[in-house]
Amino acid sequence: MKTLTDSDLNLAMAEWMGWYKIHGAEVYEWSWMNKNGSGCNDLPDYLSDDSPRRLLNEAEARLTKEQQKFYFEALKDVVDIDSDEFISKWMLELVGASARQRTIAILKTVKPEIFT
Repeated sequence: MKTLTDSDLNLAMAEWMGWYKIHGAEVYEWSWMNKNGSGCNDLPDYLSDDSPRRLLNEAEARLTKEQQKFYFEALKDVVDIDSDEFISKWMLELVGASARQRTIAILKTVKPEIFT
């Protein structure tokens, strides 16, 4: 399995969320734009627990019902939960998953090719 840096993971998540690099950015006020026409010079930091929780809530909300099933399994794997453990214990661990763990699980669901 390929080891990705935090920058790689954040860029992959930002691209999945609709951010794209403006070519010839030196001419524009912003370096990055999203599908809504908002611009910025620095991408949102999806991996930081200090970032607004809404960043990942928005990402999770984009998952289809089918993707949500894979996401749940990927999150259990990332958080390293033994499926045989008592259900309330691992549910609490999933709820407490870090932003980085949630980001990895989302990317394993929607962009699994980046990990190979």
